[in-house]
Amino acid sequence: MAASEDLLWDADDKSMQMVPRLRRIGVTAGCLGFLGLALWTDSDATWVLYAGALYLLGEIAYWAWDRRRLVEARIVPGEADGPARLRLRRVGGQITEHDPTM
Repeated sequence: MAASEDLLWDADDKSMQMVPRLRRIGVTAGCLGFLGLALWTDSDATWVLYAGALYLLGEIAYWAWDRRRLVEARIVPGEADGPARLRLRRVGGQITEHDPTM
């Protein structure tokens, strides 16, 4: 961090937490798979596939939302003695700079 940059806001949790998410997906898939195999012999268990697909779509939507979560906001000096700019950093690594007058 340069001496002229001012930190406006900093998130406590800056990670995407992929390991807990993958663990949660694995446990859910295992439970649905076991339940589907247990019920397969007695009845139609296609609902297990639908439940798994719906859960997976929910996880994908949450992952897409989480990648856009803001983790840091700074005021940085402008180029060539221009006005200062607002720099925003997101969990996914995207850094954007914005004109403060906008």
